[in-house]
Amino acid sequence: MKTLISSGAAFVIVILLLALSLRHFHHSKGPNIHQASTAEVRVMSDAEVRKAFTGNWVLQGSTWDQLVLHSKGTFTKRLRSGSTSDAKQWLYEGTWSVKDAFLTLTITQALTRNTTDSEPAGSVDQFLVIGLDRTQLALKKDGVKTYYSRLDVN
Repeated sequence: MKTLISSGAAFVIVILLLALSLRHFHHSKGPNIHQASTAEVRVMSDAEVRKAFTGNWVLQGSTWDQLVLHSKGTFTKRLRSGSTSDAKQWLYEGTWSVKDAFLTLTITQALTRNTTDSEPAGSVDQFLVIGLDRTQLALKKDGVKTYYSRLDVN
């Protein structure tokens, strides 16, 4: 009887260790995506920048605030304050570029709803790219970090 209990306990321990190691292996392996550092973004070619940044990015923690970077160098950015029908909303359009690890958004058109407060056409926003991979974009401006997740991952 003791042998049966010992064998059963050993079997359970082996199964638990196997399950934990498989879980660790699954998480540590993940998709084979390299996170580009600020230094690596600085040396990307124009084609690499276009490929890496182009996409539909949503602000983490939001279901509405989006930044869409188009391959032709244009962007749209949607923002909303609140979730009611009378929430303040902004839609910005313009051009984007990346140089020396800075993402620059130049606004050419600004539309608002329920507010008159907006950035005017001609305004320029510049963000330091602090992280980038296939699914995540991390930016920093004035000491504030902003994280985006890609919606259109293939």
